[in-house]
Amino acid sequence: GLRMQWVLGQRRLKLGLRRQQRLVNQRIRRSEQALAGLLEQGQDGDKGDERRAFARLMQRDHALSTSNAPLPQNSERLTQRIETLLSSARSLVLQDPLTGLPNRSFFLERLGWELRHRQDQGEGVALLFINIDKFKQINETYGHNSGDQVLRQLASDLRNICGSRAFLARLGGDEFGLILNNADSRNSSDHPLGEQAHQLAIDVLDSVQTRTGLRQDPVRISLSIAVGVGAADGTSAMELMRRCDQAMSRVKQRRSGHLAMFDLN
Repeated sequence: GLRMQWVLGQRRLKLGLRRQQRLVNQRIRRSEQALAGLLEQGQDGDKGDERRAFARLMQRDHALSTSNAPLPQNSERLTQRIETLLSSARSLVLQDPLTGLPNRSFFLERLGWELRHRQDQGEGVALLFINIDKFKQINETYGHNSGDQVLRQLASDLRNICGSRAFLARLGGDEFGLILNNADSRNSSDHPLGEQAHQLAIDVLDSVQTRTGLRQDPVRISLSIAVGVGAADGTSAMELMRRCDQAMSRVKQRRSGHLAMFDLN
């Protein structure tokens, strides 16, 4: 009787270990699939880009973890390592490392989602593009470290100004993008979408001008803002971005007021 209990106990122990191993393997497979997708995105940068270097590092670790060699005794540790890599990869692919804001890829994904959602609701979309005037001269005069500090400070200011009113991202260089929040737009139905976007742009300009007037360091900045409003009529995110880029070019040419409204339709 005791031997039978011992045999049954050993069998239950083996079944439990197999079940645990099966769950670990499932987690690894899910992580591998997500990691493979992120690796493809990570290859999109220019040669020498930090994202490409990290993608190659992940590919090397990915190859080691999926080789025919037996798994380490502690499979849980391997699984956690892969999941940590996956979390880091997501941040690298979707986050701007300098400011901590969402990057251009994340902005495009969010804009695509907003366009699909608002088309179903029959609502429009409002975008703001923000550029720092003569940013190249700031880098050349004060150095790239000062330029990076200006970008980080502006990102922090924009976070505080926008709050929940807009989705904020750094699009690259000295350019930031905002998508006016859909929920706030509906809650402020007394004011058209264009007026809300224009008011947000004015708030940004006023806040930055006030702040730079109080600063003691020699770096002073001014902004150019293009505000674009369009209907959710099936226009792609890339097309809207292209139109906003054109709008910003026109703002730069005017060199007066540093703010202009454009119809994106």
